[in-house]
Amino acid sequence: DVPNLGLFPSESYFASHSSELEFGSSCYNHLWIGRDNGLWKSEDGGNSFELIEDFGSQDQPLMQFEISRVDPKVIYVYQRISFYEARLWVSQDGRENFERKDFPSITGSMRAGSLQIDSRNPAKLYVAFSHQNNDGEKIFYTENFGDTWNNISDPILDGETIHCMFQHAGTEDLYVGTDYGVFLYDGTEWMTCSIGLPVRFNTNKMAPL
Repeated sequence: DVPNLGLFPSESYFASHSSELEFGSSCYNHLWIGRDNGLWKSEDGGNSFELIEDFGSQDQPLMQFEISRVDPKVIYVYQRISFYEARLWVSQDGRENFERKDFPSITGSMRAGSLQIDSRNPAKLYVAFSHQNNDGEKIFYTENFGDTWNNISDPILDGETIHCMFQHAGTEDLYVGTDYGVFLYDGTEWMTCSIGLPVRFNTNKMAPL
């Protein structure tokens, strides 16, 4: 029962500025949330939470995070560290140690962003920097836990504010939701998926049917 949660994730009125709640892949009763600058876990359905990691200053909030379902020991955390900047934290040993990694250098804002871990490869992670002015520097991926990054941005996304991402498990298909549409990257090229949808809509969440 959601109203009985002992803690709730940090929330914001702005797209991609909130944290989230994720269920553990090994047990339905295990919940993870990001709140303020901490990553929290519950093993009793959300009645109580344990602080897993404190990521420093209270004014540097934990935004989104990803936990691999292939290897639950792999955890990624997106942390905003200033008005324009953010950093990535990576654990490969199930929360015992978090290593700081740098996002790719961009000229725009990292204030808000989305993460999507690959469904088959825990070392592969997509990051989208949400601001509409980040044209040409919107979406990147790493295949080595954040050591290096590849830019897959495309003019089709110019002017778009990215709200969320979703990968179709077992494929290369990456869906991106914005304030104007839905787009698909098939591992090679981008295309729009907005045909049949309203002219203007906000995509704040995507999930499989």
